[in-house]
This record gives sequence, C-alpha cells and structure tokens, in this order.
Amino acid sequence: MHILTNAVLLYKKFGIMKTMNRVFKYAFWKLKGIKVYALVGKSGTGKSFRSKLIAQKFRIDLIIDDGLLIGGNRIIAGKSAKREDNMLSAVKTAVFDDSEHQREVKQALSKQKYYRILIIGTSEKMVYKIAARLNLPQPEKLMRIERRNRFTLPCVSATAKGNM
Repeated sequence: MHILTNAVLLYKKFGIMKTMNRVFKYAFWKLKGIKVYALVGKSGTGKSFRSKLIAQKFRIDLIIDDGLLIGGNRIIAGKSAKREDNMLSAVKTAVFDDSEHQREVKQALSKQKYYRILIIGTSEKMVYKIAARLNLPQPEKLMRIERRNRFTLPCVSATAKGNM
C-alpha cells in the first residue's frame, strides 16, 4: 500500500496524471467526433460577422461568442457580454467566469447534437480558457482575423493546432 501511495504522489508531482487526463479527454472527444475551431481577433475586426461565413464553410453546428451558445440564427443558452455594465463584467461573462453561467451552457451543450463548434475570442488564451471552462477539447484549428489597415476588409488566416 505504501508503494502505491508513493507512486501516486510521484505521478502527481511530475504531472503524469495531468498528462494522462489530457490524453483520455482528447481520446474521448476524438471518439465522439467533436472538432473545435477557434476564431481570434481584436475587438472590432468583424469576428461575429465572419463567424457565420466560417460556420457555413466548415459546416460548424454551434458557435460560442461573447458568452452565448448560438445554433443557426438563434441563441440556445448563455448571456451576452455586450449587455454588461462595464468592461470587467463583460470579459468575465465572455470567458464563462460565473459557475452558474458555465453550468447553463454546459447543460445546453449536452442536449445538442453537434460535431463541430466554433469558439470566438480576442486571444488564443481566451479561446483555450473558454474551451476548458465548458469542458470542450482544445481547438484543433485556429483562425485569426485582423485588419491590415483602415481601408481593407478583415482577412482570415488559419493555422492548425495539434493533430488534425
């Protein structure tokens, strides 16, 4: 028993348990066939507008944007960060900082049939945080949207994350 306890402590100390947990979660999502995409860009670059075009192109079923879970043209669950009184509250809403907000959207996700989901955020860190808080796999495909200058339309560039 003492040896087993020491082994568990070593695993925890060196992060093996954390790594194994990530591997099992990744395998679980792969078996379910769920693929997560991310759209990242600064405020005002047209992420929400472009998300509908991207959803059509990649046959994405659901979108997570500013604290909302969106399917098609309707809000399924969540609350809008745009309706918050101040910037700090808006950011907390957008990243699902409130446990009740998280619970509501996780519950709605569990009732939806989907294979592809798009998470929209202002940074990579933000979309990874949203995925983790909603118990979704980390994004496999990351697309950036940016303005090159005042006179051009936003462009989207894509990079693959992890194994596709």
